[in-house]
Order: sequence, then structure tokens, then C-alpha cells
Amino acid sequence: MARGENIYKRKDGRWEGRYPKGRKSDGSIYYGYIYGKKYQMVREQVIIKRAVYQGSNENRKKRIRNHITFNDWVTIWINKIEKKGIKPSTLSSYQNKIDVHLLPYFGHLKLRDISKDLLDEWVNEKSEILKTSSIHIIFSLLKRCLKEAVEHDFLAYNICDKVCLPKWKKTKVLALSKCEQQKLTDYCEKQKQGMPILFALDTGLRIGEICGLQWRDVDFVDKKIYVRRTRQRVASSLLDAKTSVIDQSPKTVSSERYVPLTKRAFRILLTLKKQANTEYVFSKRLKALEPRNLIRLFDKYKKTLGFYSITFHTLRHTFATRCIELGGNISSVSKLLGHSSIKMTLDIYTTSFYEEQVQTIQCLEKF
Repeated sequence: MARGENIYKRKDGRWEGRYPKGRKSDGSIYYGYIYGKKYQMVREQVIIKRAVYQGSNENRKKRIRNHITFNDWVTIWINKIEKKGIKPSTLSSYQNKIDVHLLPYFGHLKLRDISKDLLDEWVNEKSEILKTSSIHIIFSLLKRCLKEAVEHDFLAYNICDKVCLPKWKKTKVLALSKCEQQKLTDYCEKQKQGMPILFALDTGLRIGEICGLQWRDVDFVDKKIYVRRTRQRVASSLLDAKTSVIDQSPKTVSSERYVPLTKRAFRILLTLKKQANTEYVFSKRLKALEPRNLIRLFDKYKKTLGFYSITFHTLRHTFATRCIELGGNISSVSKLLGHSSIKMTLDIYTTSFYEEQVQTIQCLEKF
């Protein structure tokens, strides 16, 4: 909770917020009070009431518009999108980007005082420390936030529409070469904890999908798995820095999918099933494997092998690249990856189709 908010949790479990309501005949301030079950709801109402008081000589809507700060509006906006059922992991990601990259620059400013010059200055500063892709993502979040401020009459127009961002050049997808993949495979097969990494290479699952896989998702008869959840660590509350691990639905609707198993992936599941003691396929000490622990394990392995420039997600790219190199239909590869469209798969793995492009030109020469 920020200092000076005058919001407290009562003994009965409700939140109490205090705001200046007016002045007594002796000039001292008298306060109004708001009560609610949720901190965010109380804070939103306190912000609005405070803005009304600060501009007491103007009409209500104009008062709020003239005095609400970016920090105040972000609180209201986050509360609104949370009510719409946004995923906890997405909400946590939004809050982190706002806290780290936006509030330090614009939090104290009134919404109406955020200018194009200030935004241009922000872009220039961030360009020195962030990738262009990251700037686009954060700016897109800011633009969406201010768009809703316009829709609620807190702003006359969205100043973000006037800002030009640096061009975003998509980088080539990094995948392991066949030699590197074999080297990693040979190493992991000798390690007791290497099974999740081998499973990732053979299924293309995201790290959260691997950690969230449960035995009820495995079809041993048809030798396939059903991806229906992802396991992630997110902020427990917007009030503190504590985090917790949760299971939630996959990234998109199309991310819920069946994935047929390779012989090796099927063997891994048979081995793990014999020693299973939790509902999760990949577990450690009677608990589901956590994504950050799997990342630590992978980082340890890759350093041993000298693979310094890859991440766990590289395994997913490697799976897709091998499928395409072996002549896999792009529609099938897209469904295996859980992409929302074939276009998305094509955009990401364009360079993987080079051999097919060469064959196409050769066919053209024979025409």
C-alpha cells in the first residue's frame, strides 16, 4: 500500500478508505469514508472522491478529469480489467511493466499533462536499455490504458496516437542444430533429472505446460497427451511483492490441444508413472515441478555443454524446426504448437522453409 493513501484493513476483514470531504467552519478538514471487501475497489473510490474534492469549484466530471493522475488512473484501470476476468499471470505481467517502466516516469503527472514530448523522451531513454520489441510491448500497454481513459472521459484524446516508435525488426528464431540437439539429448539421457528437457524436445510444449501436465492428461492407449493448463509463478497480490505458483488455462484457446507422443516421450511417461506419487507428471519431493526450478536445471545443463545463448524456449523452437525440416505440414505443426493461426507459425519459422524455397525455384526452372 502506498504512503498517504489512508486505506486500512479493519478487524472485521473489510477495507476502510478515508478521503477529504470538505472543510468545517473553523477551516479544518472533515473526512468521508468508504468501506469494501476489496482493497482495489476502495482505493478506486477514494481516488475519485479525492479528485472531486481537489477541484471543488468545478463540475464533478471536469474535476476528476483535471486532477486525476496517471498513478490514480492506472489503479482504476487495473481494477476494471481484473473484473473482466483477465488471467492472473497476465495481470501480474501488466502490473510489473507499469511499476518498472511507466509509473517512475508518469505516475506523478496528471493525465492531461502527459505530452508527446514526454513520451518521445521516454522512448529515447528506454531505447538505450531495452530491446525495440520490449518498448513496443510496454508502449502498447500504455496506449491501451490511455485509450480507456479517453472512453471514460478522463482524457480528450489518446496522446499515444501521435508517437512514432522505432521500427521493430523481427529476429531470427534460435533453434538447436541437429548436432547440438544430439549432444543435449545424449547428456540429458544420462541425468536423473533430464526427462523434462527430453520431453520438451519431443513435444514442443511450453515450460508452463510441461510443469502443469497431470496424469489425467495422458492417454496411454492412444499415446497422446492433452494440454489443458499451464503452471506459472505470479504475484500473490498487488499489495506486496510475494509470489505464488498457480495453474491456469493455457495461453490461448488454441493452446488447448492434443499432442501425439514419440516413442521416447512415451517411454518417459511409462517410467515416471511407475514412480508417480503426485497428480503431476513431473514432480519433485511430492510437489509439482516449478517452472523456475526447471529453468535453473536447464541453465546448469546448458553451461556444462557450452550452450550459452539458448533458453528453455529454444527447445520448443527446435521441435518446430525439426518438424518443418522433416517435411511436416505447416497446418499440423501449427496445431502441435498451439498457435492461434498458421500465419503466426509462418511468421516465426520463415527461415526454416529455406530448403522448400530452393526446391520451388528448381521446379520453376524445369517448367
